[in-house]
Amino acid sequence: MSKCVLDTSICVDLSNAGLLEIVLRLQHELLIPDVIADELKEPAGEHLFRLGFTAVGLGAEDMNVVTSYVERYREPSFADLFALACAKVHACVLLTGDAHLREAAKSEGVDVHGVLWVLDELVAQSILTPPDAATSLQRITAAGGWLPRMESEDRIKRWRG
Repeated sequence: MSKCVLDTSICVDLSNAGLLEIVLRLQHELLIPDVIADELKEPAGEHLFRLGFTAVGLGAEDMNVVTSYVERYREPSFADLFALACAKVHACVLLTGDAHLREAAKSEGVDVHGVLWVLDELVAQSILTPPDAATSLQRITAAGGWLPRMESEDRIKRWRG
Protein backbone atom coordinates (compact mmCIF):
# COMPACT_ATOMS: atom_id res chain seq x y z
CA MET A 1 0.00 0.00 0.00
CA SER A 2 1.47 3.32 -1.02
CA LYS A 3 1.02 6.54 0.90
CA CYS A 4 -0.31 9.70 -0.70
CA VAL A 5 -0.21 13.24 0.70
CA LEU A 6 -3.16 15.39 -0.39
CA ASP A 7 -2.99 19.13 -0.87
CA THR A 8 -5.87 21.59 -0.52
CA SER A 9 -6.97 21.45 -4.18
CA ILE A 10 -7.34 17.66 -4.14
CA CYS A 11 -9.38 17.76 -0.92
CA VAL A 12 -11.69 20.38 -2.43
CA ASP A 13 -12.03 18.50 -5.74
CA LEU A 14 -12.85 15.24 -3.96
CA SER A 15 -15.41 17.01 -1.80
CA ASN A 16 -17.01 18.68 -4.84
CA ALA A 17 -17.21 15.29 -6.55
CA GLY A 18 -18.84 13.66 -3.52
CA LEU A 19 -15.94 11.20 -3.24
CA LEU A 20 -14.49 11.84 0.22
CA GLU A 21 -15.71 8.57 1.71
CA ILE A 22 -15.33 6.48 -1.45
CA VAL A 23 -11.72 7.50 -2.02
CA LEU A 24 -10.79 5.96 1.34
CA ARG A 25 -11.41 2.53 -0.19
CA LEU A 26 -8.38 2.94 -2.46
CA GLN A 27 -5.39 0.75 -1.80
CA HIS A 28 -3.44 3.82 -0.72
CA GLU A 29 -3.10 5.44 2.68
CA LEU A 30 -4.35 9.01 2.31
CA LEU A 31 -2.57 11.59 4.42
CA ILE A 32 -3.57 15.19 5.08
CA PRO A 33 -0.87 17.54 6.37
CA ASP A 34 -1.93 19.16 9.63
CA VAL A 35 -1.23 22.60 8.14
CA ILE A 36 -3.64 21.86 5.26
CA ALA A 37 -6.29 20.52 7.65
CA ASP A 38 -6.06 23.73 9.68
CA GLU A 39 -6.73 25.92 6.61
CA LEU A 40 -9.53 23.82 5.09
CA LYS A 41 -13.03 25.21 5.55
CA GLU A 42 -15.06 23.11 3.10
CA PRO A 43 -14.42 20.29 3.65
CA ALA A 44 -13.25 20.96 7.19
CA GLY A 45 -10.03 19.23 8.19
CA GLU A 46 -11.61 17.70 11.30
CA HIS A 47 -14.35 16.20 9.11
CA LEU A 48 -11.70 14.53 6.93
CA PHE A 49 -10.04 12.97 9.97
CA ARG A 50 -13.39 11.70 11.27
CA LEU A 51 -13.96 10.04 7.88
CA GLY A 52 -10.67 8.18 8.12
CA PHE A 53 -7.98 10.31 6.49
CA THR A 54 -4.70 10.26 8.41
CA ALA A 55 -2.96 13.38 9.73
CA VAL A 56 0.68 13.88 8.85
CA GLY A 57 3.14 16.51 9.97
CA LEU A 58 6.79 17.31 10.18
CA GLY A 59 9.15 17.26 13.12
CA ALA A 60 11.16 20.34 14.04
CA GLU A 61 14.20 18.85 12.31
CA ASP A 62 12.29 18.60 9.02
CA MET A 63 11.05 22.20 8.97
CA ASN A 64 14.29 23.19 7.20
CA VAL A 65 12.96 21.31 4.17
CA VAL A 66 9.90 23.59 4.09
CA THR A 67 12.12 26.64 4.57
CA SER A 68 14.30 25.63 1.62
CA TYR A 69 11.20 25.15 -0.54
CA VAL A 70 9.82 28.57 0.43
CA GLU A 71 13.13 30.12 -0.66
CA ARG A 72 13.20 28.17 -3.94
CA TYR A 73 9.58 28.20 -5.09
CA ARG A 74 7.64 31.47 -5.14
CA GLU A 75 4.26 30.42 -6.53
CA PRO A 76 2.93 27.63 -4.25
CA SER A 77 1.54 28.67 -0.88
CA PHE A 78 3.30 27.81 2.37
CA ALA A 79 0.69 25.12 3.07
CA ASP A 80 1.24 23.54 -0.34
CA LEU A 81 5.02 23.58 0.13
CA PHE A 82 4.46 21.99 3.54
CA ALA A 83 2.52 19.21 1.77
CA LEU A 84 5.44 18.78 -0.64
CA ALA A 85 7.87 18.56 2.27
CA CYS A 86 5.65 15.94 3.95
CA ALA A 87 5.62 13.89 0.75
CA LYS A 88 9.41 14.18 0.41
CA VAL A 89 10.25 13.44 4.05
CA HIS A 90 7.77 10.56 4.40
CA ALA A 91 8.49 9.12 0.90
CA CYS A 92 4.91 9.54 -0.32
CA VAL A 93 3.21 10.40 -3.58
CA LEU A 94 1.93 13.99 -3.67
CA LEU A 95 -1.62 14.53 -4.93
CA THR A 96 -2.22 18.06 -6.16
CA GLY A 97 -4.04 20.02 -8.81
CA ASP A 98 -1.74 23.03 -8.50
CA ALA A 99 0.51 23.36 -11.57
CA HIS A 100 3.25 25.25 -9.72
CA LEU A 101 3.31 22.69 -6.93
CA ARG A 102 3.45 19.86 -9.48
CA GLU A 103 6.51 21.50 -11.08
CA ALA A 104 8.17 21.89 -7.68
CA ALA A 105 7.45 18.24 -6.82
CA LYS A 106 9.00 17.05 -10.07
CA SER A 107 12.06 19.22 -9.41
CA GLU A 108 12.39 17.62 -5.96
CA GLY A 109 12.01 14.07 -7.30
CA VAL A 110 8.63 13.53 -5.63
CA ASP A 111 6.05 11.42 -7.51
CA VAL A 112 3.06 13.63 -8.20
CA HIS A 113 -0.43 12.98 -9.55
CA GLY A 114 -3.73 14.84 -9.76
CA VAL A 115 -7.42 14.15 -9.36
CA LEU A 116 -7.63 12.51 -12.80
CA TRP A 117 -5.18 9.87 -11.54
CA VAL A 118 -7.34 9.41 -8.43
CA LEU A 119 -10.40 8.85 -10.62
CA ASP A 120 -8.42 6.42 -12.80
CA GLU A 121 -7.42 4.51 -9.65
CA LEU A 122 -11.02 4.38 -8.42
CA VAL A 123 -12.11 2.90 -11.75
CA ALA A 124 -9.11 0.52 -12.02
CA GLN A 125 -9.75 -0.83 -8.51
CA SER A 126 -13.49 -1.27 -9.32
CA ILE A 127 -14.46 1.12 -6.54
CA LEU A 128 -16.24 3.46 -8.92
CA THR A 129 -17.98 2.53 -12.16
CA PRO A 130 -16.78 4.36 -15.28
CA PRO A 131 -20.11 6.25 -15.68
CA ASP A 132 -19.95 7.33 -12.02
CA ALA A 133 -16.35 8.48 -12.53
CA ALA A 134 -17.52 10.59 -15.49
CA THR A 135 -20.23 12.15 -13.35
CA SER A 136 -17.71 12.86 -10.57
CA LEU A 137 -15.36 14.50 -13.06
CA GLN A 138 -18.18 16.68 -14.37
CA ARG A 139 -19.02 17.74 -10.80
CA ILE A 140 -15.39 18.78 -10.24
CA THR A 141 -15.28 20.89 -13.39
CA ALA A 142 -18.74 22.37 -12.74
CA ALA A 143 -17.53 23.49 -9.31
CA GLY A 144 -14.59 25.30 -10.91
CA GLY A 145 -11.88 22.64 -10.66
CA TRP A 146 -8.93 23.40 -12.94
CA LEU A 147 -8.30 20.26 -14.96
CA PRO A 148 -6.71 19.65 -18.35
CA ARG A 149 -9.66 20.06 -20.71
CA MET A 150 -8.68 17.52 -23.36
CA GLU A 151 -7.73 14.82 -20.83
CA SER A 152 -10.98 15.39 -18.94
CA GLU A 153 -13.11 15.26 -22.09
CA ASP A 154 -11.34 12.09 -23.25
CA ARG A 155 -12.05 10.36 -19.94
CA ILE A 156 -15.68 11.42 -19.90
CA LYS A 157 -16.18 10.04 -23.42
CA ARG A 158 -14.38 6.79 -22.60
CA TRP A 159 -16.17 6.33 -19.28
CA ARG A 160 -19.58 7.11 -20.72
CA GLY A 161 -18.92 4.50 -23.44
